[in-house]
Amino acid sequence: MIFRIPLLALGLAACASDLHALPTAEAEQDSRDGHITVTGYATVEVESDVFALTGDLFQHAESRDMAIAAIAEQNQRVRDELPLLTGLKQIELSNTELNIATLRPAGCDIMSYGVDEVPTECEPIAYTAAISFSVTGSPATEAGNVMSYLSEIGVERTRLSEFTVANPEEAKAKAETMAVRDALRKARALAEGVDARIGEIVELTDGTETAYRDRKGSELFNTQNLRRARPVVDRSASTAIAVTPKPQVFSARTVLRVELIDK
Repeated sequence: MIFRIPLLALGLAACASDLHALPTAEAEQDSRDGHITVTGYATVEVESDVFALTGDLFQHAESRDMAIAAIAEQNQRVRDELPLLTGLKQIELSNTELNIATLRPAGCDIMSYGVDEVPTECEPIAYTAAISFSVTGSPATEAGNVMSYLSEIGVERTRLSEFTVANPEEAKAKAETMAVRDALRKARALAEGVDARIGEIVELTDGTETAYRDRKGSELFNTQNLRRARPVVDRSASTAIAVTPKPQVFSARTVLRVELIDK
């Protein structure tokens, strides 16, 4: 994006203490047309406030109906009890996969038979049903307790996928503001070095780069759309698991071209 705006129009508010400008970048002066071009850099470190995990439910039964009924009951228990965990502010669960399989004796290849031609020795001996699900929740520090509780209520397998932030756009905007401030500081310093001052901004190019994965926070966790009904009694994991979420780092790069005016 390219902006052409007066310097005084940049009402840049002071940024939070967690914003750190990177070391000075090179600046170049074009004496032929009275402009200078500088590059500003900045980084923002934001505490993770959202966790994402996945889990698998598994049931084994003698009949298809029993396997399906058991997996449906277990899935509903997860849906009912997970939002009741103490400490959770937001939670969202979605099912990602459902599998129902028929188990037959070893060596039975029913694909070589017709529907009504399966021999007696290849009749089903059991049925399995499995459901996979994903969970996003907040705060991020509750991820370990959520996994512990899911294991207690029979979830076969859980995996912590990632930590992230609910509003990455806000962090990106802070990094961009700091990058512009960094570029202006460099431009003024360069102008002072040649006994001049900077004038209007001729060109401001936003080249934001970020270490955060290219997934918007709203796709992972939308705090406006999720609601958690407060139960009469919260539930807690019998064994707490403490986790330390890794902060998310966002970086920004801005190229600034301004007029150079004699004092």
